[in-house]
Amino acid sequence: MAKRKATDLSRTQPLSLESLRDLGALETFQPPTEAFDPKGAWRNVYRIWLVGPKGRNDQGVLELKQTTRPDGALLLEVENTVVQSTGATHRTKASIVCANDALLTPKSWKLTSDIVNPNDTPVELAAWSETAEAKDDGVHVTDKTGASVRKVSKAFTCNWALYDVVQRMGGAASKPLEFDLLEDLQLLKPGQRLSYRGEASLDLNGQTLKLRQYQQIGHGILPILYWTDEKDRTLFAVMGERAYIFDPDARSHIAKTQTKAKGKKS
Repeated sequence: MAKRKATDLSRTQPLSLESLRDLGALETFQPPTEAFDPKGAWRNVYRIWLVGPKGRNDQGVLELKQTTRPDGALLLEVENTVVQSTGATHRTKASIVCANDALLTPKSWKLTSDIVNPNDTPVELAAWSETAEAKDDGVHVTDKTGASVRKVSKAFTCNWALYDVVQRMGGAASKPLEFDLLEDLQLLKPGQRLSYRGEASLDLNGQTLKLRQYQQIGHGILPILYWTDEKDRTLFAVMGERAYIFDPDARSHIAKTQTKAKGKKS
């Protein structure tokens, strides 16, 4: 099938797996073959892809690593790297202790973020660090501005944890989940609903992927679609014109994007 240019797609049409395939975003995708247990220790890496004027547009990497702590809680470690349109790189790291429940409710975390210019110099005012602990009256946060409390409902989670939430839902037997979203652990977006949407398949590179589809809708977000494989590993997440594509080699793609950005700004 011939690739279509990004300009062939209406900017008002959200991405789908088929349009990602047609745009060439899935050319290097290889379905993982190793064993996978979402309730065990795992590491998933995603290439962040945006619709751009030249079609394929690798803009970042999301790496998620989960382990179980001796006390039964889960430790979710996050590294998110995005190359901005200016050529600067925004880096976020988080270490999140989550309850071992349906929403992987964050109990405490440490989050840091910074921005590095194309010449590798940090943007001093952009550096951020915070620690937080969820209590009955909200999330108690300590950062460079002092202490504060973020109000959330008891049923809440963050966007990074949702990649594992869908891995544990179980397909057709699952019930919809309703919760508040603490996006990037900082921005509250209430009234979210995550539900199973059915079986799906995608013809790709001479094979047919069998998938399960889940949808998240709610206040302040574009609808988000997640797809898991037959082993329940989350392979894709799509929202508007942005896609997260499972790719253990994602860092090599972003390195090329960073090199191009440095060249443009030199």
